[in-house]
This record gives sequence, C-alpha cells and structure tokens, in this order.
Amino acid sequence: MRKALFFCMILLSWACEEQLVEKPENLIPKTKMVDILYDIAVLNAAEEINSNILEQYEIDPTAWVLEQYEVDSLQFAKSDLFYASYPKEYDAIYAEVKARLEQEKARLDEIRKQQGDSARQQTVIRNRPPTE
Repeated sequence: MRKALFFCMILLSWACEEQLVEKPENLIPKTKMVDILYDIAVLNAAEEINSNILEQYEIDPTAWVLEQYEVDSLQFAKSDLFYASYPKEYDAIYAEVKARLEQEKARLDEIRKQQGDSARQQTVIRNRPPTE
C-alpha cells in the first residue's frame, strides 16, 4: 500500500511538471508583451470610437502594433499561447495591462476636468458685466 501511494505521488508530481505548451524559441518577454497588449487595446478602442481614420489609411491596429515592436504575428500567437498555459502569469500580464489602461483613463479624465473648469471660468469672465 505504501509503495502504491509513493508511486502515485511520484507520478502526480511528474505530471504536474510537464509543460502543456512548449516554450517558443523567440518568446516575447513579459514586459514587452504587456506593452504590446496595452497598445493593441488602445488602438482597438480608438477604432471603436472613430474607425474612419484607420480605414482611410488602411491600418490594422494589431498588425501595426506588432510591426512597431518588430514582432510577427506567429511569434505573438505562440507567446500568447505559452503565457496562457500558465494562468497566474497570464492573469498578471492582463492585470498590468488593465492597471495601465485605468491609470491612463484617470489621467485623461483629470485633463478633461481641468479643461472643463477652464472653459467655465472663461464663460463666467465673458458674461460678467463690465465694471466701471
């Protein structure tokens, strides 16, 4: 009984160490993957808001971003699949992308608020009766 339990433990530990997806030779580093995914998310959002500009210049957001990072689509797909085979790492990558997007949104909201406050002040100044 002990031998069977010991054998099962060894077999289980060996099975857990087996990689589901082989590490690609040209794996994109995590930090670069975060940058790529962030830029793709921003361009896809821009495309949703106003696709005319991207269509006018015949720009595919994903292809354009990959070109900027000198990464081909196969390398990106293999790297994405590799990271996806490690859910904790994959979640961490997407959590960092999400945090950057939220940080940028907060920054832009602050700028809009300041511009709105400035516009209100200009309206108040223009509508103020002249002082004599």
